Amino acid sequence: MNSGQIESLEREIEATRHALDRILSALQLRLSPRQRAKVAWRVAREGSTESLTAAGRWIRQRPMTAAAIALGIGAGICAGLIWYRRRS
Repeated sequence: MNSGQIESLEREIEATRHALDRILSALQLRLSPRQRAKVAWRVAREGSTESLTAAGRWIRQRPMTAAAIALGIGAGICAGLIWYRRRS
């Protein structure tokens, strides 16, 4: 191996080291507890927004069904309260 080949190999090794440093830095940022918490919060927030939007769309498309469900839930809560008070 001549000196030109050695210098070329050394430059390639140095470039690889820099690339690995950048990759490791990016991984450390992505895997940090703070960053993971931010991502989890964003996913939860986006998911809840999508769920509420879908629920609103469903209610607008089926107002009578939604009203019946709401009345059923209300009746169940009232029955539970009456049962609880009688039990006490």
